Amino acid sequence: MLRLGDVYSRLHVTTKTGTIGLTSILLASVLSFWGEGQLYVKQGLTLVFVFLTAPVGAHLLSSVAYRIGTPRWDRTKLDEAAPHLPVRGVGHILSPEEAGEAAPAKSAGRRESGRG
Repeated sequence: MLRLGDVYSRLHVTTKTGTIGLTSILLASVLSFWGEGQLYVKQGLTLVFVFLTAPVGAHLLSSVAYRIGTPRWDRTKLDEAAPHLPVRGVGHILSPEEAGEAAPAKSAGRRESGRG
């Protein structure tokens, strides 16, 4: 049995297989009812929706996994995300200052209440 080494490989495989599988099912549906005068708008819209949302979802999940320091497979040779996504130790979520973002400024006219 093939075992994938890390969360990034698993996300890649599940996204690809889901997209290709649904594309095959929709293509079979279109070919099955070909010539019956039906419009294939629903199949087309479903295909567009899946092609737009599946890669975006996988990218967001892998980006968050990388930022919180999820360990990579020991056979990983190249880390192309290192210059673009800052990360500290395993499980450490970056504060805005560590990530290089400007901290939100506190309003001078706003008073803090003493209630807890």
